[in-house]
Amino acid sequence: MAARVLVVIPTLNEADGIEDVLSDLSLDLPTAASTTFVVADGGSTDGTTEIVARLMRRRADLHLLLNPKRIQGAAVNFAARQFG
Repeated sequence: MAARVLVVIPTLNEADGIEDVLSDLSLDLPTAASTTFVVADGGSTDGTTEIVARLMRRRADLHLLLNPKRIQGAAVNFAARQFG
């Protein structure tokens, strides 16, 4: 049975780097793992969510979660409840 891995990326206005972060993390994880990536966004206004939405159309392992609390710990806990 393949390992399940949940990668949560709390974000706020990370348009300049979110695509590279997702790409790099994908390369760093073992291929045998069943990985789910969740970008938990705290209200970005710079296009971060639009970039993630575009990437989601090509990646079934990627999800966008809106984090109204805007706190990193809350984002991780929320994502774990939704996808863990």
